Amino acid sequence: MRTILLLLMVSLICSQSVYSFTITADSSKTSADSLLSIDNQPKKDTTVKLPLFEPLRNHGALFLLPDTSVDRVEKQDFQFLNYTGMLDVIDAKIPLFQLTQGYYGMMSNVSVYGGSANDNTLMFNGHSVNDVPTGLMYLEQFPVEFTDGAEVATGMNAVILAGSASGVATNLREVRFNTKTPFTRIWYTQGGYGFGGSNGILSQNISSNMNATVGYRRLGADGRYSNQWLDAWNVYGLLRWNLNEKTNVSYTHIFTNYATGLNGGVDPRTTTDIGDEVTANVRYTDLSERIYKHQGTLLLTQALAADSTSIFSASVYGENTIHKKERDTLLYLNNTDTLRTATITNYRFGGSIRYDQVLLGGLTLRAGGNAEFRSINTSQYNESFDGLALTGHILLNYELDSHLKSRVGLRYNSIGQTVAIPSIGGALEFTSSIFTLIVDASQSDRLPTVTEGLGLLPEHHTLAFAKLQVHLPEQTTTSLTAFVRYVDNPIIPIPEYVDTTLLVKNTTFSNQTNKQVFGGILEANTLWNSFVIKGNLLSSIQYINNQKEQLYPALLANVQARYEYKTGTSLLYAGISLQARTGFQGEWFIPVNWSYAKADVTNSAAYNGIDLLTGAKLGNAFIKVTFQNILGTRYTTLSTFPQNDRNLRLSVAWSFFD
Repeated sequence: MRTILLLLMVSLICSQSVYSFTITADSSKTSADSLLSIDNQPKKDTTVKLPLFEPLRNHGALFLLPDTSVDRVEKQDFQFLNYTGMLDVIDAKIPLFQLTQGYYGMMSNVSVYGGSANDNTLMFNGHSVNDVPTGLMYLEQFPVEFTDGAEVATGMNAVILAGSASGVATNLREVRFNTKTPFTRIWYTQGGYGFGGSNGILSQNISSNMNATVGYRRLGADGRYSNQWLDAWNVYGLLRWNLNEKTNVSYTHIFTNYATGLNGGVDPRTTTDIGDEVTANVRYTDLSERIYKHQGTLLLTQALAADSTSIFSASVYGENTIHKKERDTLLYLNNTDTLRTATITNYRFGGSIRYDQVLLGGLTLRAGGNAEFRSINTSQYNESFDGLALTGHILLNYELDSHLKSRVGLRYNSIGQTVAIPSIGGALEFTSSIFTLIVDASQSDRLPTVTEGLGLLPEHHTLAFAKLQVHLPEQTTTSLTAFVRYVDNPIIPIPEYVDTTLLVKNTTFSNQTNKQVFGGILEANTLWNSFVIKGNLLSSIQYINNQKEQLYPALLANVQARYEYKTGTSLLYAGISLQARTGFQGEWFIPVNWSYAKADVTNSAAYNGIDLLTGAKLGNAFIKVTFQNILGTRYTTLSTFPQNDRNLRLSVAWSFFD
């Protein structure tokens, strides 16, 4: 009994000591990106001050040390885009040809430098989040608001740092808040044919250097055409700890529930006018898909040198995805395929490391590697796989002087027993007072996916481009790019048709001999008084097995002009956007196994009917309105998937306690 009383007295004394020990934040150090600083009131002489460490800007970055050779989109830029998904963010940064199904939230992709949909990589915090069975990036499944910004890389940068990405590699950094009081932002959007969406995010520091962020994103739609409905949502969260001024540790988790009708576009054989949604017949009236996905990432970033010339990053991540495809009985593949639901389950668990170091004499080293275990079950549309995917890369940047810079890199890729030829790349950049010339070349392999068949040969890509940027008077930029792409063993989908109809029930894949693309890009941007004018012209010619196959337009023009009025911190703008293209054979999206095949009809020359743009920044509120296709033209980027006709889209973003 005496012992118990003694322990109680000691506990009471200790508890009083703990409660009298106070930690407060040093208000002299606040984050440059803080929405509100942390500044607790000082206590008595017993107070111990704990510094408020600024979150590292390169936490989750692809380039740990700054580099001017990559395009960046910051989270502030998102607010001036009337976006519904990541496609709008990427499209605003680099010239590309969209591969879209014409309606909000539907699966979309892009073609860059004449590449295909399989040549692109979407990354989060430095590792790929492309779909494992198909190898495609699913832009609609990622919540835009959960990012601090994006790095958009092309050419040898994408090939070396992101692997099978001779098109474009987009790395999204986790969102970065540092707030004492609760910060809340809401986003709401609405469009025609029953489309609506919202996002809410809440963030607050739960201690001086630990931040918690949670949020959701919701999209839903009835669709313009039959079987074009959408039902999608994300729930996401983050816990970040700034251990000191050089070290950040975070855990992020994203849950995705994405469901959509897959109508395969308008059926041109039974439809007179593909632009009339009332009388149009779609290819698939009873085909839909739901995807469940959990993604978790534990990330460490540490600056190893006081002057931030040496930075290390490491992550451990995991993902579980379930694809459930509901099909009409006509789409059963054979006598053993008797289930209405085709299910694909895959897991991947991996770890990655990155290290950037400034060496002597203007030399910067970037090195890293990734090991990932993948497990995919067999389904009607893919092979099974259980094994390791390994990568490693090294990239050297050398700045000879203020006029001449160079880059050279090497990457290794393997999946199971399939080993790719090491990817190599190099670039030179020469700058004078009149112009900047960039020459970029790379060779890389794209390994086949389990949907295509692991027995196929890897595609071997050679991509080269030269970009000339002319230095014009202040506030004006212009550039001209010429590129060539050569692909050995291109993997080409071949549609398989239902016996009694022309309905495609599956596609098989085979290696062809070669694919060649030649093209150019002209870009121009200017600010004249309060007028902003942006435009680009893309040109490309494609050949497969030395036969001309115009999968993408020979000419595609984009022009946007707007007037801006600023008063204080507020901004008003209004303008127009026009896109026009020449006729082309095109591709169409086959939804039964997520493939892009040569279209079965020819697409005539068309334009998007002109979009009217207007918006405002009023305090903490951003309001954006787009009146799409005011002339109601028939416009497609993927064959038989018409873009929306006259359609009003509204978006509002508003932050509280900012």
